[in-house]
Amino acid sequence: MAGGSGGGVDGQRAGAAAREAGTAEKEKVVAGKFQLFPPPPVGHVVSEIVSPTYELVEYGEAPAVLQYNKFVETGYRAHLSTAQALASFWHLHNESMNVWTHGGGFVFFLVLFIQGWTSFGFVDPIEYLLWTCQTSSALICFFFSVSYHLFQCHGECSLTSYKAWLSYDLWGILYAYVASSIRRVFYALHCYPRLRNLCLIVTLVFAAGVLVTAVTGALLASPKMRVAIFGALMVAANLSTVFSLYLSAGSAEARQLHILAIVLQVVGGTINATRMPERILPSWIRRSFTDYYFNS
Repeated sequence: MAGGSGGGVDGQRAGAAAREAGTAEKEKVVAGKFQLFPPPPVGHVVSEIVSPTYELVEYGEAPAVLQYNKFVETGYRAHLSTAQALASFWHLHNESMNVWTHGGGFVFFLVLFIQGWTSFGFVDPIEYLLWTCQTSSALICFFFSVSYHLFQCHGECSLTSYKAWLSYDLWGILYAYVASSIRRVFYALHCYPRLRNLCLIVTLVFAAGVLVTAVTGALLASPKMRVAIFGALMVAANLSTVFSLYLSAGSAEARQLHILAIVLQVVGGTINATRMPERILPSWIRRSFTDYYFNS
């Protein structure tokens, strides 16, 4: 009798383990083909936050699609379930700073978005439209960035899955460039309608070109290709800045702030492209600090 009871318990455990394995396998297959996966139960996410069941791995153990910076040696997540990936928002790993800073940016602009619609008192409907373009550009960009950095380690970590998440991130960047430029150009060259319309058309034409490269796959071909494509878009989107400086159009403070924004974009892009500062640091500093807190 005892033996039969023990066999029944063992059978139940084996069945539960098989079901969990089957669920995990299905999730991996879904991630590999990159179909939309169902959200996990909240309890699973909370459990992973409190007691994570995954371990961080070294560069050489990370999936090939995540080995894009050899100067980041540790802190990689690999083959996480949906619940684990969501829970990793609260854990320290080599994507934490990306997730936390961009998540904080999303919350900040969400507050601004709501504040603009409820208390800024815009009179002209066009002002509401331009404000929505401006703030939604940041919201969408930060949302997709957080999604990419959280879920790039999901499931099989296949090339198809990784490129899908990366494409979402790039779509967010594209929308941010275009939507944020509309409001800036509209006000900066408000007294020069023909010039304003020309700058808007140039920006939209270059944005359409980026869309073509995205559809054809050229945008995802290599990091250098992405830098070149988005660099061209940045130059086109800032054509209005050259005119506003030459004509002293718009407010002096707005021009100064926009120049500062351009400088920060260039500095940030340079840091990312050159893999600084981790490139020049000894391994022990990378592994104890920059891999987690300050990598490019």
